[in-house]
Amino acid sequence: MSAAVSPDIRPITADVAVGADAPANAEFRELVALRNAVEADTMGTSALNLSVEELLPALTDTALRRYLHVGAWVGGELVGRGLVILPSDEGSAVARTLVDVLPAHRGAGIGSALLAEVERMAAAEGRAVLQVDVAHRASEGGERLASPTGFGDVPAADPGARFLLAHGYRLEQVLRVSRLDLDVTMPEIPSVEDEFALHAWVGATPPPWLEDVAVLKTAMSTAVPSGELTVSETVWTAGDVQDRDARQRRRGRVLLTVVAEHRPSGRLVGITEIEVPADDRPAFQEDTLVLPEHRGHALGLRLKVRNLHELRRHAPGTSTVLTFNAEENRPMLTVNEAMGFRAMAHEGSWEKHAR
Repeated sequence: MSAAVSPDIRPITADVAVGADAPANAEFRELVALRNAVEADTMGTSALNLSVEELLPALTDTALRRYLHVGAWVGGELVGRGLVILPSDEGSAVARTLVDVLPAHRGAGIGSALLAEVERMAAAEGRAVLQVDVAHRASEGGERLASPTGFGDVPAADPGARFLLAHGYRLEQVLRVSRLDLDVTMPEIPSVEDEFALHAWVGATPPPWLEDVAVLKTAMSTAVPSGELTVSETVWTAGDVQDRDARQRRRGRVLLTVVAEHRPSGRLVGITEIEVPADDRPAFQEDTLVLPEHRGHALGLRLKVRNLHELRRHAPGTSTVLTFNAEENRPMLTVNEAMGFRAMAHEGSWEKHAR
């Protein structure tokens, strides 16, 4: 264990200007480099690294949430960072938090100091429920820490698990990180019943569908399995959908969307999205949802397979798609497995109630 140090902890501003020579972003650029180093160490690959231009629009305030950044410096070097995400959901007591420390500086109390600071910041905003998602290294055997949902576990010896347990957090859910390699045979698009029609678009949401997409995104906030985590409804508006689309453009990323229209009503009842980087790095399967009253028609599978074909057409160089799903979400895991997704890692969702 490293000798304890007293880091200099202070806020970092996420400036909205991202020009290559923008001095106001020097610390944020350091933050992005640190984030990438920690991610590569945890996941064993640099394929998930992000540029300043990609990350900044995703970590600046929106109508739906606010972001507070803090850094820890030792000897003038940024060695750790903390993040507090404050959802704007009405009456929400939740703050989502994150702490990263460079591997070479762990064991010196820097992570504990950062965690204490982000918890203080959350408390100052009136948030008493602290949540954090942590990627846990894949390993077999050894003592396991089981999810209270009854599905999935993480290694008890994992550094992230030991750190959170020591600071009063409880594992509430385990997510499966799955990978699809597109060099395999692409599945055929299943036919759709006459009651439904599939529509696809690239980039910004067409104006006629903005309101319906907002309804689907609102439903998504509470529809996915959440274990014992504290959740609240995030109410999206058409303006929030447009803002999300604009942020994706600024990030240099493209969102591929396929929706299911219920012909008799003319309303959208299902959606799936894939986020595609500008180069050939892995794409991310984002939200997939079918409204409860329209399930039982295999719409989820049809939507996702159709979007894989859209991905092949729009970004033929993309060879990998990653997705995150709750281990207890067997219907979605079944769909993913039928498409060829295979588990590659796990992520733990942890929660702590401040006294």
